[in-house]
Amino acid sequence: MHPSWHSFLNEQTATLDETGVIDFGDPSTELAACDNATVLCDLSHRGLLRVSGEDAAEFLQGQLTNDVRQLEEERSHLSAYCDHKGRILALFRLWGRDDVFHLTLPGELLEETVKRLSMFLLRSKATIEDLSDEVVRFGLAGPDAQSLLKPLYPSLPAAENRYVEHAGVRVTRLPGEVDRYELHLPLKEAEAVWSALSPNAQPVGRSGWRLFDIRSVSPDVFSTTRELFTPQMLNLEVLDGVSFTKGCYTGQEVVARTQFLGKIKRRTYAARFPCDEVPVPGTELVGTEAAAGQALGRIVMACPSPNGGCEALAMTQISARIEDTLHVSSSEGPVMEFIDPPYSLEQIRPGSQ
Repeated sequence: MHPSWHSFLNEQTATLDETGVIDFGDPSTELAACDNATVLCDLSHRGLLRVSGEDAAEFLQGQLTNDVRQLEEERSHLSAYCDHKGRILALFRLWGRDDVFHLTLPGELLEETVKRLSMFLLRSKATIEDLSDEVVRFGLAGPDAQSLLKPLYPSLPAAENRYVEHAGVRVTRLPGEVDRYELHLPLKEAEAVWSALSPNAQPVGRSGWRLFDIRSVSPDVFSTTRELFTPQMLNLEVLDGVSFTKGCYTGQEVVARTQFLGKIKRRTYAARFPCDEVPVPGTELVGTEAAAGQALGRIVMACPSPNGGCEALAMTQISARIEDTLHVSSSEGPVMEFIDPPYSLEQIRPGSQ
């Protein structure tokens, strides 16, 4: 985070740590606002990379699950970076075309991801840069999000995963039942835009933004869950995060075989459960009935709920969700109540994409 942006957020009563904003002094009020008000959230806890150069598209095409050639003007998408076993090392949102691409991911994975990607640059005419301290990122979500942005920008993205750019400011509309936008701004403009939005939007800490991700069943990967999930376990192929026609990339054989030759047995769902402490990503889910004591899934991400307890994304066996009772951490842990995603989990088959 740039020192001047850090100072600005301090002036807005933010409580910060090394990764970004924890809260703005009243976590309960902030989470409650996420239920029915419009909220404003600093996204400094997410890192920002730029991959540029005449070989940038070719390089990313050989590393990521999605087709960067489909990033036509004003469109973004999800894409996973996998190991050779098809397990996800990092999950990105991408923007870009031609020879300049931008990628966001949890800041805790940034250093390791850059190091690993750089090993495969070889003689490619491309560079990877960390822009996390140069570009300010924050989000706006809620019923008044669109009306608050309209006076600031002459046009807004008309559909999910689309974006518009205005004089170096990128505004992206994110998926979900609640209007939600991610803004990338030059440092010199960020303070003015935040100040224009904050009188009518409740500033919230990063848990508030994670709550929107959970409710829209938009997964992520963290340091504690690297190499635990395949793309299908996180529903990525139905979230337009995987291309089955683009050709080879690291882990492609495993991902394709799972899709076309097997049956997908694990999925990610939203869930609720009582909790005294929010479980870390990767915490096991344990059965008590047909598979008593066995680990049948894991927490993908979790946060406190404005309604008490926790809300989470949980990856689990499809059959276990239906046939068993799943507990957090142990067979004596809190019982999970699952919620269907706001999108279809119908499996994509050959010829359908």
